Order: sequence, then C-alpha cells, then structure tokens
Amino acid sequence: MDGLLNGEFCYVLTSRQMGKSSLMVRASNKLRIRGANVVALDLTAVGQNLVV
Repeated sequence: MDGLLNGEFCYVLTSRQMGKSSLMVRASNKLRIRGANVVALDLTAVGQNLVV
C-alpha cells in the first residue's frame, strides 16, 4: 500500500473470477482513507467494437 501512496504503478493479472474486483474496491477504499485520489478505469470493452 505504501508503494501506491508513493505513486508507484500497480496492476493485477490473474484468471477470471479470482477476486480482482474485490481487491480493487478494498484497495481503493484504503487509499482514499489515507488521502489518495483514486481513479478506476474499466478497459474491458476496448477493441470490441472494431469494424473490419
């Protein structure tokens, strides 16, 4: 958590249904409590509406 507060980049890669969303919500809440500005981006739809 201290790394994130110091501006370090973090990402989580794992298979489906392994609790990534729950981890994001819990981490976001803890960071906000500690004074951080948090932005969550959902990139799941990127590239799905391509016209060929």
